[in-house]
Amino acid sequence: MLKLYLAYEGVIAIWKRSEVFELILSKEADILADCNQQLTV
Repeated sequence: MLKLYLAYEGVIAIWKRSEVFELILSKEADILADCNQQLTV
């Protein structure tokens, strides 16, 4: 069970460092910016 957990943590760490994660974060930031603009208008 512990080995499985550590393997899972390793996959998450690698995924977080990947470009895909950064792309998702930038898209979320864009969406948040759009929401904020709509709220202030």
